[in-house]
Amino acid sequence: MSGLKIIKKEKVDLIYSTGDPFSAFFIGYFLKKISRIPLVIDFRDEWVEGYLGKYYASKYKWQIKLESLMERKLIAYADKVISVTPAIIDNFKKKYPEYLEKFISIPNGFDEDDFKGDLSSDNKEFVILHSGKIYSLRRPDFLINIFKEIAEENHEFKKCAKLIFIGEVALDCQKIVNKNQSKNIIFTGFMPKGEVIKSLKNSIICLLILDFAQEAQRVYTAKIFEYLGANKFILAIAPRNSQAAKLIFQANAGIVVENKRELKGILLDLFNKWKSGKLYLQTNKNFINQFTRENLTKKLALTFNELLKRNN
Repeated sequence: MSGLKIIKKEKVDLIYSTGDPFSAFFIGYFLKKISRIPLVIDFRDEWVEGYLGKYYASKYKWQIKLESLMERKLIAYADKVISVTPAIIDNFKKKYPEYLEKFISIPNGFDEDDFKGDLSSDNKEFVILHSGKIYSLRRPDFLINIFKEIAEENHEFKKCAKLIFIGEVALDCQKIVNKNQSKNIIFTGFMPKGEVIKSLKNSIICLLILDFAQEAQRVYTAKIFEYLGANKFILAIAPRNSQAAKLIFQANAGIVVENKRELKGILLDLFNKWKSGKLYLQTNKNFINQFTRENLTKKLALTFNELLKRNN
């Protein structure tokens, strides 16, 4: 009822519903049914074929069948369907070829104001920073082990290298924290956005860890855009044909490591280049600028306007 009151009072022209939680799509669905104004649904994560979908499919077959029907019903009824990566959109088009004209990709991005001014770090420490949640599918155990191995073998590395994890740690990964928290390996827990941005600016390397499941190859993760906004060297442990890897290559923003056995040599090479002042980064600024919140909002507004013109 609150939604209908707002639509009448504010003379709303269009309903925009974003998920997850995907239950928000049903609110949009019923508001459109009653008000007869256009509906745009925005998948910021995949639903049926995302991580949760795969989890439920392995446990409750009836649930995934039901949610598949729900997803199809919503896409059929929506006037426009947005998602975060071209790969997710391509997957939707394969699943729902009868609705090709409905789909458009608008990714996550970064706020330009967060990264104004000089982004070069005068940090005397070689800081590798990971921002975001640590959970079972993206465990950093192997990286921590390699980091500790290098520190044992290389005195200079041990003296000035730090591996910092900012963000929540899932219960199934708490042992990693208890076992590895030290002067060189730091888990900060949750931090306010301003503090995270400050830490990003002071880092040397920004770390991205993806799992190698098929659905993971279709995602970017939100943190990658803040890494790009901070103009930091990205070290990604990810499939080379993933959306995240393609983004890094197009932005000329770092290295993607698919074979974990190569990681030790790459970390040492990055450290030695930094120590000798030869760790350079010449990103594709024009490519990265398309991901500012201002430019992405313009794209969203244009999508709304085109839809309203078509429906008038």
